[in-house]
Amino acid sequence: RFEIDSPTSHRLESIPFISDAAGDSHVHYLKVVTKVVRHYSARDADTLVYKYTVHSNKYSSPEAQEPSVDFKYDLSPISIVVQQQRMPAYRFVTSTCAIIGGVFTVIGIIEAVLHTATESFLKKQM
Repeated sequence: RFEIDSPTSHRLESIPFISDAAGDSHVHYLKVVTKVVRHYSARDADTLVYKYTVHSNKYSSPEAQEPSVDFKYDLSPISIVVQQQRMPAYRFVTSTCAIIGGVFTVIGIIEAVLHTATESFLKKQM
């Protein structure tokens, strides 16, 4: 009979996994995903990066088994592709004008609401 102590999610580097008893086993489940970064410069080569997540479990067995460590890999068929692109100048100008116009509109609405509320409050006092 195997017992699970506590599953954790972490990186494997610099973490000791110590088996205190004869039946202790460590199982590491690794999910590996490739990430491709495509640069906007044609002279730069694409960057290929492997990302992974790890979940580790410690199993204790009452039988006198030797300590063991297992690595189980799940290679994802899906790859993340990040493509760098330059923003055209007209898009930057358009976005900036839209932000400024939105701020101006919101301030105008707030001012109109405050003006109307103040006028109605002053009319009720008279």
